[in-house]
Amino acid sequence: MSTEKQTENSGAETTERMEVVEMVSGDPQPHQDQYVHYTHEMTNDTAEASARALMRIVPLAYGVLLGGLTESMFLGLSVGLALSLAADVAMADKSIFRGLFRRQRHQ
Repeated sequence: MSTEKQTENSGAETTERMEVVEMVSGDPQPHQDQYVHYTHEMTNDTAEASARALMRIVPLAYGVLLGGLTESMFLGLSVGLALSLAADVAMADKSIFRGLFRRQRHQ
């Protein structure tokens, strides 16, 4: 398929010819080899444990940053620890703090 286009450039006429090439795929179905197969994916249990660890560690890191900004590490760590404990208690049956509290209460 081709088209012709005439343009004027400072009084002189020039003709440009543009060709359009259509790419047609012969095989519309993807092959299995076209996709990456990961053999190092985490299992669901490992992914959940990693997420729970991050939920406990990130508030502590923010507490350290807050302590550095306010020049009071005690205040920053206290806020970070409080947020970390709140996140841990919100995990219900996966909570470390609740598990420790139950063990001490039953003894």
